[in-house]
Amino acid sequence: MGGRKSFKLRYDAAFTLTFCIVSFLVLILSQTVLKNLNLVQKIFSLPGTLSKSVSVDASQIIQTESVFDFKNPFHYVRLILYIFGSKDVLQFLISFAFILPLGTQMEERYGNAAIGVMILITTLVTGVLNACLIPATLCGADAIVFMLILLGAITSLSKNELPISALMIFALYMGCEFYFNGAINNAKLVAIFARLAGALCGSMFGFLTAPKTRRASSTKSAGNSSASNSNDDYNTERTAAARKSFMERIKQERQKKKFDDETTVIGSVEI
Repeated sequence: MGGRKSFKLRYDAAFTLTFCIVSFLVLILSQTVLKNLNLVQKIFSLPGTLSKSVSVDASQIIQTESVFDFKNPFHYVRLILYIFGSKDVLQFLISFAFILPLGTQMEERYGNAAIGVMILITTLVTGVLNACLIPATLCGADAIVFMLILLGAITSLSKNELPISALMIFALYMGCEFYFNGAINNAKLVAIFARLAGALCGSMFGFLTAPKTRRASSTKSAGNSSASNSNDDYNTERTAAARKSFMERIKQERQKKKFDDETTVIGSVEI
């Protein structure tokens, strides 16, 4: 009876999966047990550069939105934390429907450390542009989606080709952005361009480090191949030497046996 093969789950893309799990937990907590605490609005979002005046009632009471405070240390922490927040379930589903497959593919190609650095660069550049130029509050991983799409396209450009699938993914995501966010105005367009700028910075880091990674990988493969060939040659020579030694030993034994037989016959004749 043959042994049964064990089945196990593999945490294949550590950084991408961890990012998705943390974002999902933030969404669940903000929508359920911590709903009254405004978790996303107070922690997992980034204030803009200007205050926004809103008329609350007929008496023209003015309510001011959160503004990025350059003197507040916690606002600098929110330059990173905002990517884990989602305004609603729909934004989370749209973003991570693209991040999971693209992030897993890019992480397998570049490694989790490189993907982590690219996401960090994209997050910081987009956050700084939003804090300095855009009045709207920034929340979600939209810039990360742009970065992954651009990274795949730029990597293909190094091979003098542009895959149509990357263009279709970009068009599909932009269509979702325009359709679900309502009417497009100047502020939304500026926000989208800020995310694209951050994504471009992150993806360019991956593009610039990719040749080094490929060279190191090819050098390592060549070294392994040379070592493997050397081992094969050594094993072949060793096997040939052992075979030759074995044949010589058999030949010597046969000659000795023949000599003993001849001596016995001659001795018998003398008697």
